[in-house]
Amino acid sequence: TGKAPKNLCPKINGREGISGIKNADELAPGAVLKVTVEATDPGRDRLKVEWVLRRASAGNGTFGQHEDRTQEFPKAITKQKRLSAQVRMPEEPGSYRLFAYVRDGKGGGAVCNVPLLVVGS
Repeated sequence: TGKAPKNLCPKINGREGISGIKNADELAPGAVLKVTVEATDPGRDRLKVEWVLRRASAGNGTFGQHEDRTQEFPKAITKQKRLSAQVRMPEEPGSYRLFAYVRDGKGGGAVCNVPLLVVGS
C-alpha cells in the first residue's frame, strides 16, 4: 500500500539477544541462571516476555522440515520481571534451548533463543 504499518515489531538487540549466561556449554544440573533479553520497541510500547525452556531438537531434519515440539520445562522459570528471568536448569544432563518471546501487546513480536548444555557430574 505504500503506507507504514501502524505498529512496528519489537527489536531484539545484540548478537545473542539473551545475556547473563556464562559457560552455556558447561552448566551443572540444577544450575540457576539470571538472564535478560535485550529488547526495545520502536513505538515505545511496554514489552512482555514469555520465557520457555525446551529440550533441544535432535537436529536430524532438513532445514524447513517439520519437527514436533520438544519437551518443555515450565517449572524451570522460577522468577520473572519485565525483561529478565531466573531459570533453574533440569537435573538431567543434555541439550536445551532457552527461548524469549517478546511481545508488545499490539500484535508485534520477536523471538530469540540460546543453546544450553547441562553436563553430568
